[in-house]
Amino acid sequence: FDTAKYIQKVTCQSYIFHGKKDNLNTFINCKKLLKLANDKTELIAIEDGTHFNIRNTQEYQHSITTILTA
Repeated sequence: FDTAKYIQKVTCQSYIFHGKKDNLNTFINCKKLLKLANDKTELIAIEDGTHFNIRNTQEYQHSITTILTA
């Protein structure tokens, strides 16, 4: 799946969640993806997030709840 190709077509508000301790997809790659996205895209970096545990972190849970209840 070529995320870089498709993210350029997104026009609505969107969020990129990325774990800073992700060893499969580096944080550098995430920042490159953000540069390709529209100006309504927000990066939410999860300090203790890995590729596998990001959804279980309190920081992710708080962020997603804030977004969904705004």
